[in-house]
Amino acid sequence: MLHQIFASEIILHEKPVELNAKTFELLATTNLQAWFAYTMYDHIRDLKIEGSKLNMVLSIANLYFQRSFEDFLGVYAGTGDIFAMMDISYLQNDPNPSFTSLVESLHKKSIGMAIVALIMLHLQEIPMNSPEYIHTYNFFRHYIIARQLEDDRDDLEIDLRARLLTPVTFLYNRNFPMSKLQTMVETEIQKHMKMAMDNLKQIPNFDWERFVELYVTYTNPLLTKVL
Repeated sequence: MLHQIFASEIILHEKPVELNAKTFELLATTNLQAWFAYTMYDHIRDLKIEGSKLNMVLSIANLYFQRSFEDFLGVYAGTGDIFAMMDISYLQNDPNPSFTSLVESLHKKSIGMAIVALIMLHLQEIPMNSPEYIHTYNFFRHYIIARQLEDDRDDLEIDLRARLLTPVTFLYNRNFPMSKLQTMVETEIQKHMKMAMDNLKQIPNFDWERFVELYVTYTNPLLTKVL
């Protein structure tokens, strides 16, 4: 949650957005409750919730999601165009998955983490076809892919036991040597993290040096590999 709020706030523009305390509180609350819901949904999807607790956890997740959406509407008075980029097709079974297609779809279930940044651009009256909007969205897309792929690599044994399909389990189940599997996954992680940083640098008026100073150095060593 920290990186999206931080990345959003240091996007400078000729018409800076002025956030009053109520708007900032709604953005923070929306984000927090949505992540509570997302985490619970993710655990349910990954079969990490005991059957006896499933209905209770699902009810709590639905409650947090409903509250986050109500708070979101309190900030965003637009027509809902922002959601045009929120692709949930990952929920559909791909009859012919490949390593590449699985990697490229990793962002889809978590792209909602970009919503605070996109709302702030909306409040600045920045259009969806602008460089600010496109590069901001693509920063999150590639960043999420890199981070999710890193998690999938670390959770290989857990995901295999749960019979989950991830890019890493896909390679493992096709008998790729572990050394080659690790190399392929690491290459993709670094590629998408570099693409994330390249998009961040291309956001007009983005204070890149300030970003590196206040965020990367202290909170995310993974990013320092591609700076």
